[in-house]
Amino acid sequence: MSETKPKQSESTPPLDDHEEFVHEDDTVIGHALKWSAIAAVFLVVAGFVAYTVLKPKDEVVQAVNTEVVAPEQREVPAEESVPESKFTDITAAAGIDFSHNNGAIGDKLLPESMGNGVAFFDFDADVDLDLLFTNGTWWPWVLEK
Repeated sequence: MSETKPKQSESTPPLDDHEEFVHEDDTVIGHALKWSAIAAVFLVVAGFVAYTVLKPKDEVVQAVNTEVVAPEQREVPAEESVPESKFTDITAAAGIDFSHNNGAIGDKLLPESMGNGVAFFDFDADVDLDLLFTNGTWWPWVLEK
């Protein structure tokens, strides 16, 4: 028997660790980038053309002079214009003696223009409504004089 040597398959030598297919990859990436840039430029130009062609034309509006007329004033008899009120002044009978002081002297400052107020609430929990009147006072520089 003769010994036969097994055939060694012919293969490419192993690649060096530092060797890569850099040039081929760069070529593919370069072609893709070039075609992407061309497509982007084409889309921008096509969009601009479509915008200029399809946008509505500006219409010139003519000004119209019209005469402004106030409506006719309705005449209302005096007895119908102000309703009759039926209030009874019971402040003295209820023991209310209130005189508002807004402290107005010279300049018109914010507290002077705010005014006063009154509140109805049950302060002492006796089921009767109590009144709270708010008031202003004279400014400190006025009291010093």
